[in-house]
Amino acid sequence: DEYKNGNRFHAVDLSCTEQSANSIEDRTRSTRTFDAPVNVMTPDTEPARRDFMRATRALTRADIKSALKPTIFDYTLSLVGLGLLLTDVFRSGLGTVVVVRGHATRVEPGKILFFGPYNYPVVDIRANEHPNAYTATANATVWSYKYDSVSTGMRALAELLNVSAYPACLRYQEECTDPINIAWSTAFRMIDEMVDAIQHNVQQNIGAPLLFTTQILWIDRVHQILVQHLWQQSQKWMHRAYYFPPRDPQPLTLCLPPLRGRRQPDYQLPTFCSMTFRWVCTEGNSSFPIWEHIAYRMKVFQQRYPDLTIDMSMITNERLGTNRYAVSQFPQPHAFLREWGLEVTTWIRGRRCHSSDGLHESCTTVVVSDYRYELGTVEHDTAEWLRVTSVLRAFAQLYVLARISLYFVAVFAMQSVENVESSLMVNWHRRVIAAWKTFPIIPPQVLIYGSYVPVVANAVAHLIDCSNVHVLGETMWNGLEGRLEFNLWTHIRTTTVLMRNTWVLVLGLQLSIINKMASVAWDPRR
Repeated sequence: DEYKNGNRFHAVDLSCTEQSANSIEDRTRSTRTFDAPVNVMTPDTEPARRDFMRATRALTRADIKSALKPTIFDYTLSLVGLGLLLTDVFRSGLGTVVVVRGHATRVEPGKILFFGPYNYPVVDIRANEHPNAYTATANATVWSYKYDSVSTGMRALAELLNVSAYPACLRYQEECTDPINIAWSTAFRMIDEMVDAIQHNVQQNIGAPLLFTTQILWIDRVHQILVQHLWQQSQKWMHRAYYFPPRDPQPLTLCLPPLRGRRQPDYQLPTFCSMTFRWVCTEGNSSFPIWEHIAYRMKVFQQRYPDLTIDMSMITNERLGTNRYAVSQFPQPHAFLREWGLEVTTWIRGRRCHSSDGLHESCTTVVVSDYRYELGTVEHDTAEWLRVTSVLRAFAQLYVLARISLYFVAVFAMQSVENVESSLMVNWHRRVIAAWKTFPIIPPQVLIYGSYVPVVANAVAHLIDCSNVHVLGETMWNGLEGRLEFNLWTHIRTTTVLMRNTWVLVLGLQLSIINKMASVAWDPRR
């Protein structure tokens, strides 16, 4: 209650009594009236108007800063959240196709290479004249024969054919003495006996390759530590084992029919012979299709060791086309995606053979070579959905910009009302600064997730092309022989796209709140 300049007016007590327990309607208002005319509530004099405004502000002033007492951390968190929201489309694009073009190679319409193609030597080992003496071009690593995905076919084949020379520690049956390298003698004997086992099996099948399938439980460090008890990531692979006997002086023909005799059935040809695009391998300044590159290496070995008999075994691992991230079980449109991969291991072996009676030949292995090829492809129709996802994300981004702009205007207007008599009413830039300091105090979740419109639009767009997003995320951790080529900018862009999962989580949370409100008449505002 104020008395100034002889003016008296009504004062309203807005405090609630003890009887107001359930709703605002139960609150009572007590009014104290002073000896004054009725029209004193709207005085005509300027001093009376100022007194009236001051008293009104005392009742309605919303001092957010004093009520919330924000810290620097609150300011930082709010600004970072709003910054990520306002730059979402500018950082990640309107669709994943735009991002994928910068991370993968397009080989044909609707198909990209997201891994490889690679061709690389693993190790060449030569047995010396002295017993148990070997020389090699590199170390034979445990990674190459145990942890690398290329090793799955050879490990399964060693189990299938009971090759005892393949160490038990490389088959996860015991711990390896040396967790990094294996002895050259062990690797030499392992490759030699694996080629012998493949040769014996293929010859029994009249030259037909050995076909078998495996189901792999893929375990990485994150899965092993965080979510190994929730689900297991499995992959299905088809493997083929081939044996190519000595052909000197005839060249090796992998994808061409023989000069005489019947043509091989298609299922007996290597998988890369039926690919819809050419798998090109580099050798120095030259490039060859993979089948010509394998034949070229066979010819080089024959020229390098003219006194040896050269044969070769080949193991192919074909990753059957799957969509591990499909959301087709949910009733919503989604993009098609199919992953496919092919890994090839070639073991070239040089042996010194002689026959004492002209009938029975005895051979001693002198040199073995391990050379590998890898690639991974993805078929998708995300480009056909690009127009839909672009409209959804663009609409959501514009809606967010308009929503936050209106919030800022409201904060600015509040500053104008509170400082109606101050110099801030005239000094616009100071009013803007005051509004800018107050705006970040608003809880960021209110600004970002307070409306269903951007949440639904972004969540639906993400559900359409999320399969492509997760495959894109895998490319960050794919490395040749376990070596990662980390690029900060690529990591930032990929992580930005992966952050779209948040919209789906928020939509699920909002739907659960709506369901709770409808089922038990629960109101979060109470």
